[in-house]
Parts: sequence; structure tokens; C-alpha cells
Amino acid sequence: ATPEEKSMPHWFDTWIRVERMSAIMPDQIAKAAKAKPVQKLDDDDDGDDTYKEERHNKYNSLTRIKIPNPPKSFDDLKNIDTKKLLVRGLYRISFTTYKPGEVKGSFVA
Repeated sequence: ATPEEKSMPHWFDTWIRVERMSAIMPDQIAKAAKAKPVQKLDDDDDGDDTYKEERHNKYNSLTRIKIPNPPKSFDDLKNIDTKKLLVRGLYRISFTTYKPGEVKGSFVA
């Protein structure tokens, strides 16, 4: 940590991951929650586009899950990779920090 970071007692560096699990129906959730994810959608450590303030530069995590070229009509949906769509189902969002010891403060999600 830099001297500035050490002067902020509640400072911590975040990491985030978003994963799609295999559950689609409510009765599948318990089993799917214990299984490996079907697909990692995104993860981020030290994103550089969250705050413009210098003291926050590159110490925040941000994920954006979006379709690169959104369809303009239902016919255009045929050409989209459906693995990249957010559909009904179970998603796991994991937050953590690399700061050792007790972490004080909060994540904003």
C-alpha cells in the first residue's frame, strides 16, 4: 500500500467476478449453487473507469455485461451469441479484497 492508502484506515482493494450457474428453475438452485459455474461472464481487479478522483485511481472493480451490438429487431436476435445474454437463471457475484486482516468499510454493488 502507498503512504496515502495507509493513511486511510478503511481502504481496501476490491476484486469482483460474475458467473452464470446452471440453474434456470427455482428447484434447481440448491444443486447449482454447489456446482461449478457454467460460464464466467466477467471479472475485474483494479478497473480504471470508476472514479475520476486521483485517490481512487485503479483500485476499484467494475464489470459491465452487455451485448456488443444490441439487436434492432427480433429477427436480429438470430445472429447473437446467446451465451452472452443475461437470461433468467442463477448468477453468482463474488466480491473479495486482497487486504490482509479485518476489513472495515463496505462494498457498493
